[in-house]
Parts: sequence; C-alpha cells; structure tokens
Amino acid sequence: DVNMTAPNTPSILKCRSCAAGRFRGRRSSESCEVCPAGRFAAEEGARFCHRCPAGEIAEDGSQRCLPCKLGWVPASGQAACTICEAGRFAAPGSPTCSACPAGAVALAGSWQCSAC
Repeated sequence: DVNMTAPNTPSILKCRSCAAGRFRGRRSSESCEVCPAGRFAAEEGARFCHRCPAGEIAEDGSQRCLPCKLGWVPASGQAACTICEAGRFAAPGSPTCSACPAGAVALAGSWQCSAC
C-alpha cells in the first residue's frame, strides 16, 4: 500500500491505494477487497475488478487472466478450467466445449475432432 498523507493530516484521513489484484469499491472505504474469481485488477489503486475475457480464468486476487490449455474450458465462475469430455472439443480460446460433427471423434481433452 502507498501512503499518501498530506503534512499535518490526522492519521484517520490517510489514503492508501490497493495492490494489484485488489480494489477499493467505495471511495470512503478504508479497506481493500480481493478481486473475486473470474475477475482481475492489473494495476495498483483499482476502483473495480475487470471480468476475464471468454475462454480465460482468474483465481481470487488475480492480477491477470490466463487462458485454459487446449481441450479445456473455464468452469462456472471462471475460477478454474475443466476438461472437455470424449466426443467434445474446445478450439483455442473457446469458452465452451463443442460436440464433434457426425463421423468425427475426439478423446477427452481434445482441441479438435478427427475423422473416424
């Protein structure tokens, strides 16, 4: 936290900025809150947390979002990734698993389908 106190200011009026991954929701709030899962704050002094883009995740207190590995997609809440089941695939950056078309197959964790 950065202390930004003016000279001769009572300690109760000290203003501290929140570290990256945290935010101060209300201007009058004295405490910083952790960004919840699926959201991030890249910069110090954030007033809110940004939502992760589709296909990416963030744990509580994250400074950035990360993509899921190929064949995996964000679970509900975008806090962790979950593997695509057999017969389904996830293209790079995809937020959901998709079913393979007729005549194609995919193993669990696939990023594309293959012809039979």
